[in-house]
Amino acid sequence: MAVSVMTAHPEVRKKLRKNEEAIPAMITLLAPEEDTVVHEFCALGLSQMAIEFSSKAVIFENNGIEPLVKCLSSSDP
Repeated sequence: MAVSVMTAHPEVRKKLRKNEEAIPAMITLLAPEEDTVVHEFCALGLSQMAIEFSSKAVIFENNGIEPLVKCLSSSDP
C-alpha cells in the first residue's frame, strides 16, 4: 500500500525503475487469490509507474496487461 501511494513521486518511480523486480512483484500481486484491496493498490502503483514509457514496456513484457484488465470486471468499485 505504501509503495503504491509513494509512486506518485518521481524520485520513487525512478528508484523503482532501477529495481528490476519492482514491477513484476506488483503484477504478481494482481493474482486472483489476492484481496481486492491489494488489487486496488497494485493497480494504483502500476498506473503511476506507467507515466514513463520505459515502465509501460516493462509492464507489457511481464504480461501485466491481462491482470489489469481482469481488475476491471471486479464488483468492488
